[in-house]
Amino acid sequence: MSDIDKDQLTRIIGRFSGKYGLQMDELTATILCEVEETGAGIAKTKDLQIDKLLKSYQPFHTNDYRAAFAYSFGKTVWLILLAMSILIAVSLHHVRETTRSEYREAAQILSRYPNVVELEPVLKNAKIVANDDGTFLQFNRPDKGKMILGRSFVVEDKTNVLIPLRFK
Repeated sequence: MSDIDKDQLTRIIGRFSGKYGLQMDELTATILCEVEETGAGIAKTKDLQIDKLLKSYQPFHTNDYRAAFAYSFGKTVWLILLAMSILIAVSLHHVRETTRSEYREAAQILSRYPNVVELEPVLKNAKIVANDDGTFLQFNRPDKGKMILGRSFVVEDKTNVLIPLRFK
């Protein structure tokens, strides 16, 4: 730092005494002067850096629509990617939860009706018929001599068998 003369020290001591009403020795006045000079240097450096930043900032001006689009797209592409990521995450979560609920429902049906696995061919090949009496499961009578699993069974007099599912 710079050299301090007696006159400058006397002014610092006088200013301190006038402001706070206390006496200050020469060593403390010298340290205070050094701190003020260091602070002034830091403030000057900060001001220079702020000026440099303000001068380096240039707004983007163009009459070319493509260049303006590319510039704004580059500025906002992170928002687009964020929105797409959130949309994909929500969609995947929805698919996962619906699959889970369907699996739970199927597991509950299997636990309530353990024979449903053996009845699967019958249920796949039957027709659901709704009439005035209610809703029924309909099976067609098989051709003579052809017994097919899940499609045929033996009924003596009728052509169809109706199994009630729901009554009105």
